[in-house]
Amino acid sequence: MEINPFQFTGRMRRSTWWVLYFLSTAMSYFLAAAIEQVPVLALGLVPILWAFLGSTVQRLHDFGRSGWFLAAPFLISAAFVVANLVLDPAIPDAVNLGISLVIVVIWLAIALLPGDASENRYGANPRKRAREGVEEDSDMLVDLRVARGYTDE
Repeated sequence: MEINPFQFTGRMRRSTWWVLYFLSTAMSYFLAAAIEQVPVLALGLVPILWAFLGSTVQRLHDFGRSGWFLAAPFLISAAFVVANLVLDPAIPDAVNLGISLVIVVIWLAIALLPGDASENRYGANPRKRAREGVEEDSDMLVDLRVARGYTDE
């Protein structure tokens, strides 16, 4: 199975997305700490962000949604930040909490919703492709055992 987080096409399994999410988060934290010493290292955040965006779009494709759905949490977050900067005293805490919860629910949906079981307009089910790869490997092992004269007895 081919995994390319830098592309915005195809589908990605939840488990693969989680691994890439934790790797990109860890790399971002380490890079952020180093940026204080060497500011040019900030350019290293570009490929990390690109991979995160690409893998998240593939994750959205896995359950049949367009990559443009990814704009929702970013637009809500941007509006939230601007509103707090401009209208801070006028925004009640309940509104801030509600907006934060909407953003959390969107990210949880991206992270936890199962993908479409069958092929969708974005490609074949990545889980099925992974299982087919395992079956091919196990067939090769059976052939190897037969060739070497092993039996199940």
